[in-house]
Amino acid sequence: MTIRFEVLRVDSTPLDHLLEDAGVVGSELAYLAEEQRQLPRAWVWRDASSDWPLLTVLIPGSEPLWMLRHPVFTPIVRRWGLALRVIGVSRERMGFDFRALLDDATLRALLSALLDEPRHQPLDLIHEALARAMLQRMPESNDAFTHLLRRGFVHPPCHRTGDAEPGHPRSLLLKRLQHALRDGQIELELYSRALRALRQREHQISLRVGALLDASLDPLSVKRSQSHNQRIHWGSYNWLHRNPRHAPARLHLLRRMPWIADWACEHLLGASAPASRLQQSIDTGQESQVLEDLARVFAVDPNLMRRLWRDPSPMPESIDPWQLPRVLGWLNTFPERRWPRDDAQWLGVLEEITALCPP
Repeated sequence: MTIRFEVLRVDSTPLDHLLEDAGVVGSELAYLAEEQRQLPRAWVWRDASSDWPLLTVLIPGSEPLWMLRHPVFTPIVRRWGLALRVIGVSRERMGFDFRALLDDATLRALLSALLDEPRHQPLDLIHEALARAMLQRMPESNDAFTHLLRRGFVHPPCHRTGDAEPGHPRSLLLKRLQHALRDGQIELELYSRALRALRQREHQISLRVGALLDASLDPLSVKRSQSHNQRIHWGSYNWLHRNPRHAPARLHLLRRMPWIADWACEHLLGASAPASRLQQSIDTGQESQVLEDLARVFAVDPNLMRRLWRDPSPMPESIDPWQLPRVLGWLNTFPERRWPRDDAQWLGVLEEITALCPP
């Protein structure tokens, strides 16, 4: 089997010749702009093995990789390592993240390998980490399924010119652009054009990565997941795909209670989960029993679950799994007339809940 290797980088923009011209923007900004344009965003190995048709390393990347070798940037390396993702799609077309398998020594070795010999060395290190965890082949075990992707999305959010700035563009370049504007090195017009172009560029590379991952997944499970969320929630996809026979019943729950997706994938997506009472109720489509079991799990009145089943609109679109029991407890305590009616009111409730019961 021939391993196909690819490095994904951003596309050039019409402004690159200006941003990389030291005579126009200064030597520091020009150098940083070129470094960020050439920085790989993902390393991809297709047909890496019979068990892993796709392995990819996605970097959080705000800094050129060569910087991370210098001792003075140790805090940056730590942040970089925590945000790194090693995504694998198994032959069963399940999505995994193996970042937790990389200890500090392996992470440093991976950094050097991505710089020095990216075609083979990083893949060898990933396979070694899988072998140490006995995950090169995928048994039905808790050890394997603890690494299933439960959070996040395959595709990025829709791009809008006014979107918030995290990651669009990369942080060092953004900071240097701000300094250059403040110091009068560049005009406001160039700063605004550069910001829009760089955001769009980062969004486009996110779309390419999303399309690559999407193509490696099961089409039917992707279609089912997109009927719940067009961006394909990783946890929902894995939960639906792991037991296709029960996917329609699980999808029915996600459609009626979209706010429960993160919690359900966090607690029900595991090797022992199918034996649980709640999982069995969901999979057999016993609607009334599902609501009773949910009320029991969250220690709330079953009538609250029936109310939210009939109309999920009072709930936010997404709630962190640790917050959900607290939110339901709050709703269970107060009459419906006191429930939040908009995002601003929900923000106040969530802040109150976090202050009283931190994670």
